[in-house]
Amino acid sequence: MKTIIAAHFGELRGPNSMEESYAEICKIVDLMGFTGKVPVIKGAKRSIDKAPDQESASADFIIEEAMRDDPRPLICAFIRPLTDLAIAIKKEPRICGRMSVIWTGGPCFPDGSWEYNLNNDIDAANCVLLSDVPFSMINIECYDHMQISLAELQDRLSQCGKVGNYLFEQLIEGNYRNCANNSWQATRTQWPMGESWCIVDVSAVALALDPLHYNYEWKPVPFYSKDCHIFSERLARPIRFYNAIDPRYAYNDLFAKLKIVYGDQN
Repeated sequence: MKTIIAAHFGELRGPNSMEESYAEICKIVDLMGFTGKVPVIKGAKRSIDKAPDQESASADFIIEEAMRDDPRPLICAFIRPLTDLAIAIKKEPRICGRMSVIWTGGPCFPDGSWEYNLNNDIDAANCVLLSDVPFSMINIECYDHMQISLAELQDRLSQCGKVGNYLFEQLIEGNYRNCANNSWQATRTQWPMGESWCIVDVSAVALALDPLHYNYEWKPVPFYSKDCHIFSERLARPIRFYNAIDPRYAYNDLFAKLKIVYGDQN
């Protein structure tokens, strides 16, 4: 693993979402004992349509790594908007032939609808999808199946030291805080939402570890309108649309690795 990119997540919660991401990533990296070992790099602060000429240290890092003379494949997994990758591709188009991309984002196919990660930078998504970079999409129809019970999260993460306990506590505290503040998240999630949660992020990691060749279809590149609907399908190239990611494989791998490294802290 080369780096962790701190991405923005729109402006519904305020104008400093990238800085919030950066601070939280640094805290978790510190709890894991990886400070100074795994670099955390700040990404773009806003979507491309709002700041088309912005600089991004993460975009520069992507270019540097992609252009490096290294026989090993470079896989970039994005679990938020594609802003930093779009900036990198615009700056140095040659990186498209030297890396592959996994993205948790995109609406239902073939019509489209509102989807969080896409909505936070639609122009960036269109830029990346219309490039030549090999692309695997885990859209909402696929990642919505990454369901796990809160009881299992508490049980499994409680065996994983300080970082495990912190991750579970943040999930609970964050959602109750949003609900108490009557925030946009509370209205969308209607927390408490029963006994389960969907952690989208783990699906991208699972796919990076195992490309699951039997669980995807080749489909034409979509082009998204401003309301996240699929305006047209560009037939220039197909991309991988994943139909399913095994939640048991993804979660068990995560919990096992955390327990192996941090279990003796309990």
